[in-house]
This record gives sequence, C-alpha cells and structure tokens, in this order.
Amino acid sequence: MSLFSFIKHPVENYMNSIQQLYPGIHEAFGCFTSYENKLKIISLNDGEFSFIDDKEILRSFIRFSKKINNQNWLNNESIPIKNTNHKRQNIKQLKIEDEENNLWLVLKTKSKITSSYDVVLIKVNKSNTFGVNAKSKSFSTSKKALIANIINTNFQHFIKNSYENYNALSLLNKSIETLKDIISNQNKKSTVSEKKYKQIFIQYINKIIYNSGNKLGFNISCSEEYIENIINSKFDISIIEKTIKQSVYISVNSHINRNNNIELGTEHLIWPNNSLSIINTKHRDNSTIELLDRYESAAVKANNQGFKIIGSTVGECCTPSVSAASITFNIKKHESKIFDLLNNYEDQWPTLRSQFKPIKNVINNFTEKNDKLKMA
Repeated sequence: MSLFSFIKHPVENYMNSIQQLYPGIHEAFGCFTSYENKLKIISLNDGEFSFIDDKEILRSFIRFSKKINNQNWLNNESIPIKNTNHKRQNIKQLKIEDEENNLWLVLKTKSKITSSYDVVLIKVNKSNTFGVNAKSKSFSTSKKALIANIINTNFQHFIKNSYENYNALSLLNKSIETLKDIISNQNKKSTVSEKKYKQIFIQYINKIIYNSGNKLGFNISCSEEYIENIINSKFDISIIEKTIKQSVYISVNSHINRNNNIELGTEHLIWPNNSLSIINTKHRDNSTIELLDRYESAAVKANNQGFKIIGSTVGECCTPSVSAASITFNIKKHESKIFDLLNNYEDQWPTLRSQFKPIKNVINNFTEKNDKLKMA
C-alpha cells in the first residue's frame, strides 16, 4: 500500500522525484529544515540517495543559503559541498565567456519550518532532456536562463503544493484527534464503563480470597467461572463477601491433597435462597436511604477530621469500616435509586452532594441522560 508522498519534507520528496521529472539529472543536493526542526542535507549521486551529516558542510550550507539569490547558476568552486573552508566565498555569475562552467543550478525557497531557507543544487549537463544537443559545444546563456526558469517554476510549485498537502493532512489529523478527545470526554462524563467496574470488583474478590486463605495458611486462587458467577449474582455486597469467605472454608475443608494450593470453583459457592433475597420496592428504598445516611455520616466525620472526602476516607469512617471498592460497588448498583432519592429529598445528604465525587457523578450523569432524552 502506497504512502502519501508529502509525508516526507517537500525538499526530500522533490529530490526523490527529480530523476523522474528530469531524466538527465544524475547529481543534486537538497538542504532543508525537517519537520522535526533539524537541518538535513540529502545527496543524489548516480541514482543513489544518502544524507550528509558532516557538521562543517551543514554550517557551510547555512552561510551559503543566506548569500544566494532565489535562482543562480554556479560552478563547482562556488557551491558549499565542494568547498567547506571558512574563507568567505563570493557568490556571483562568472564572465560570459566562462558561462559554460556554471553547470550547477541553485534554487531556494523560504522554509515553512524556520526563518531559514530550503535550498536545492542541481547539476545540469547538456542533455536532450532540456532540448540541448549533447554534441553542441555551446550551452548559451539564453538557453540556460530558459532551463532555469522552467525548473525553478516547477520547483517552487512542487514545494508549495507539498507544504499545502502536508498542512491539510496535519489539519485532518488534528480534527481526528479533536474528535477523539470529544468522544473520550463524553465517555468520561458518562458512567464509568462496566469493564472498569468489573476490574474493580475482581480486585475486591481477589483481596477477600487472599486474606481469607492467608489466615488459614493456604494459597488460594479461583477460576474464571467462579469470578463470573459472583459478578453475575444479584446480591448485596455484604452477602457476596460472606459467600466468598464461606467458599474458602468449604474448599479448605474438602481439600484432600497435601499441598497448600487450592483453586475455587463454582461448586464452592453456596448462595442464599433467592426467595429470601426478594424484597419489595419500599424496602429497597429504605435500604438505599440507609446507605446514603451511612455514607453521609461517614463523610461528615471525615470532613471534621480534616480528611479529603474520597472513597477510602469515607469507608474508614463508616461503622464498621468498609473498603472504597465496596462503596463504589454499592453506589453503582443503586445509582438509579440514589438519583431518584436525591431529586425527591433535595435537602438531604448535603455533604455527599457537594463533596463526594461518586455521588456528584451520579447526579451529573443522570442529569445529562435526562436532558438528552428531552432533546430527542
């Protein structure tokens, strides 16, 4: 698959194309400031391209580019690649009778990267490419002027067009990045993804398993099916924690091998009878209110003690203390009911409303969803 040619710097791209543009050209140099803001010199010699890193030649090109006109014919002794000493070179046309020695066409254009110039040196021998008979002894000034004008016009257009295409591509890339940022910000404003909650919950499950197994002197892991069974359960966090600990004891008691490694499976999970977990709507409201009351009291306590009101400090100030992960899980699980209660009882839970980010996110996210539904 082909790449856009203008991804490279215009001068480098021009040098790569010069033999297709002018088949008679076999030697050329290009000096430019790259998009990475580095001075570079590219060389063409009999179809082979290479970059020149010699610092003295680089400095010589900088001095050279300041002294020349936009279009010059020069001889071998006047170009910087052939003469890199520190003596000042006088850039000027030779006498008319010596014009045939001026075989280097030098072109320059203003760089779009820095305040310097992009420069190209092209060795133009007598060639049918430019309508000059190779056997002719004369290479007149008028013919050279015509050739220079044609090549320079093409060069300036090529460079200008390449810069414009690169800028258009850069603008397109910026618009794509802006669109990505907008989408990313919208996702951040919405509820935290299920994947993130799943990761938090898995960490919480693994922590309970590790702590329980460590107390009993066993190295306990669990299967993916075990994790999925817990995640897909519809029980409160307190029941989930109790069931996990219970599964650890069941696995240890039924372990007949002598090693200390145990893997928990779904067979170790014994959930409460579903009929016992069915509660009416009013009871669900009451349990959510109790949850908010508990977190509000903990948030006030944390605030009075000078702590920042975040999941870990609120959890520490709960009685009994709970983990930040369990708070996150409970808020996520009850978020719809929490939003309804916050709307119905506007004077309740002021600390959570104003300072606790998980609750503020619930308010913002459901408000945005409702606004979008109204607009639809």
